[in-house]
Amino acid sequence: TVTTDNNQNEQLPYNKELFNQYATVMEEVLQSRRVLRNIKEEDIQMVSKYLLQNKQYSSTTTTTTNYSQMTEEELRSNIAKSKDTYLTQTQLTPAQYKLALMALTYMGDYCAKKRVSIPLLVAWYIVKDGGMILRDKAYGTYLYVLSSIDRNNNGVSATPLKGEEEEERTKVAEEVATIHDILFQPDEKTLSVRVKNMVKRGDEHGAMELLSSVSTGNQELKQRTYLPILQSYCAKGNIDCALKLYKNMYDQKSVIFEADEQALFIASVAKAGYFRNDSNPVKGAEEIGYSPAHGTQFFDRLVSDMANDVLEISSSAALKLYHAFKVGFHDAMDLSEDVVSLTKKKDEMEGTTTATEGDIQEEEEETLVLNNNQANHDELVVSRVKVNRTTAICQRTNATLRLIMLEEEQGQQLHDTLIQMADAQYEAFEAKNKAKKPKIRKEGGVGSNDNKGSDDPHFAGKQLSNFVDWVNTREGEPFTAIVDGANVAYFGQGHVDYLQLKLMVETLENMNENPLVIMPQKYTNSKFRVSSKFLQKLTPEDLEIIEGFEAKGQLFKVPALCLDDYYWMLASVSDQTVSRNGTNIDVPTDNDDGRWPGIRPMLISNDQMRDHKLELLEPRLFRRWCSSHIVNYSVKNNKTEISFFAADFFSREIQGNPTPAPFSLSGQEESGNGATAWHFPVSDWDNHERLCIRIPYH
Repeated sequence: TVTTDNNQNEQLPYNKELFNQYATVMEEVLQSRRVLRNIKEEDIQMVSKYLLQNKQYSSTTTTTTNYSQMTEEELRSNIAKSKDTYLTQTQLTPAQYKLALMALTYMGDYCAKKRVSIPLLVAWYIVKDGGMILRDKAYGTYLYVLSSIDRNNNGVSATPLKGEEEEERTKVAEEVATIHDILFQPDEKTLSVRVKNMVKRGDEHGAMELLSSVSTGNQELKQRTYLPILQSYCAKGNIDCALKLYKNMYDQKSVIFEADEQALFIASVAKAGYFRNDSNPVKGAEEIGYSPAHGTQFFDRLVSDMANDVLEISSSAALKLYHAFKVGFHDAMDLSEDVVSLTKKKDEMEGTTTATEGDIQEEEEETLVLNNNQANHDELVVSRVKVNRTTAICQRTNATLRLIMLEEEQGQQLHDTLIQMADAQYEAFEAKNKAKKPKIRKEGGVGSNDNKGSDDPHFAGKQLSNFVDWVNTREGEPFTAIVDGANVAYFGQGHVDYLQLKLMVETLENMNENPLVIMPQKYTNSKFRVSSKFLQKLTPEDLEIIEGFEAKGQLFKVPALCLDDYYWMLASVSDQTVSRNGTNIDVPTDNDDGRWPGIRPMLISNDQMRDHKLELLEPRLFRRWCSSHIVNYSVKNNKTEISFFAADFFSREIQGNPTPAPFSLSGQEESGNGATAWHFPVSDWDNHERLCIRIPYH
C-alpha cells in the first residue's frame, strides 16, 4: 500500500505521479525471490511500509549540495548523519535497514532489465534520504539507467518527463556519478556523465580540470569522455582550446577517433579561417608541436594525422567540410558550382507512411555534385571528383593517387599471425575430433585417413612454414596468381568442379599469369564427403586435371586438418626469393602484354574472409592487403568464360599526393611540386569517387 504524508509532500523533488511509478516497481521488487530469500515476514512488512511511503526523513533529499567540492571524509559524514536521522524516525533494525538497501540495489538491476528509468529517479532520493551507500557496481547500474535508457518509453504507464523533470533526471545522473567517484575509483562512464553535464552548463574548462585532476587507475579514457568538450569548443569557434584538446586526445592510444568527429574538428578549423596562408597562427599551437599553425602546411599536418586513424568519411561530413571552407575562404574562392540542392519528400526521408498525399512536405537537402573540371594551379579545390580507375589520376588537380601497400614489417606481422592462427585452429580441430565418439568406418566416410592428425600441437604452424619455405626456395618462374582452389571449384556448384577450376587456370595463363592452385588435400582424393549426405567421387577427367596441375607444378595440397585459407593468404606476402631473383614482378600501367596493372601475386577468390579480418590486422592494414591483392571473379556463359574484378590500382583510404607544378608563361614547368591534393573516400559515394581538397600555396 502506498501512503503519503501530505505535510511532507510539498518538499519532495518529485510529484505523486512519479512516486506511483516508483512504487509499482518497488512492490514487484519486494515480492521477488531475490529479496524474499531467507527473510522474515515481519521484516518484509516493515521495510515495505517505509519504502512505499511518500515521505522524507532527512534534509539531504531536497538540499542542493555541491558534492563535487566535498572530500570523501566530508561526504561519508554527511551520509552518516542522514542514516542516523532515518533510523531514528523509522526504527528499522540493522537487518531491516540492510534489506531496504538490498531492495533499492536490486531495483537498479530490475530497471535496467525492464528498460525503465523513472522509478530510479525516486529511488535515488530514498537512497540519499536513508543515508545508504550502494556497492560500486550498483552506482554504475543507476547511472546507466538514468543516463542511457529512453526516458519516454518507461514501460510502466509512465508519461514523458516534462522539461523540469528531464532537467532533474540529468542532475540526478551527475549526482550519482559524483558521489561514486568520491567513494570509489572514478571510471570512464562516471566521468563521461559528469563531463557531459558540465559542458551543458557551459563549463568546458571545469570539465577539462576534472579530467586532469582524477585518476582512473588502469582504465584509460576514451573518445566519448572528451568529445562533448571538443564539440563545444568547435561550436563556439574556440580553436585555441580545441587544438590543445585534440592534440591531447590524439596522443592517447585509448582514444580512437571516429571519422565524422575528425572531420568536424578540421571543418571547425577551416571555418575559422586558419587554413588560409594569410591568417594568424592558432595561439599556443607551436608550444604543442604545430609549426606552422596556419595555412596549407597546417592543413596537411592535421589531415595526415586524420589519415592515420580514419579510412573514409560520410557524405554529410564531406558537405560540412565543403561549407566550412566556403566560410573560411569566403573572399578568396568561388565554390558555388560544387553543390546543388535536391528536393525530397520529407515523409519518404523519414520512412513514415502516415502522411496523406496532401500532407506530404518537401525539404531541401544539399549534396555535392561531381566536378571533374581541371582547376587552375592557384585555385582552392573542395570538390567531389571521380578518379580514373586505370590511371589513378584526379582530373580536377592532375594528382596521381597511390596504391598504399603493406610495409615489410606489416607483411611479417601477417606472416607471424597466420602461423599462430594455424596452430590455434589445428588445436581446436583436434580437440573436436577427440571429443567425437569413434564410429565404424565406412567407405569414404568421416573415419577415413583425411581426419587423422598429429600429436604435435604446432603441426599446422610447421606445415604452413614449410609451405613458405617451398615458395621461397623453388626454382622456375615466380607465381603471379594464387588461386583459392576450393573457392573456385565450389563457386556456383554443390560439389567440387575441376572443369571450372581448369577453366580458371587456363584463363589466367592466357592473360600471361603464372597461377598456383591451393587445394585442401581432401579434395584431391578419389572420393570424399562434401557434406554429411553427399559423397563425391572424382571422374577420370577430374583426376587427369589434378595430375596435369601437379605435372606443371601448379598445385599445392594443404595437409588434412589445416585450413587452406592461411596458405593462399600467406603466399601473397612471401618473397619467392629464388624464382623472383630480385626482380619486381608487379605489373606497371604501361606494360606491352595487355596485363592489368597492379601488385603480384594477386589472389583469386570470392572469399570475404569475415572469419579472419579482425584477427589478422587492424582495419586499415587489412583493407590495404585486400585491396592490393584480392581479385574477385564470376563464371559466365554456361561455365565457358571467366571475368575478373581487378584489385585496386589505388588505395581506398585518405591520402595526399602532390599536384604537378604550375607552368610559367613561357610554357616551362616551374621547379618544385604544386600543393598537396588530399582525397577522401566517402562511404556512400561510388567506389572511385572522392572528396578532393587542395589549398594552393599562394
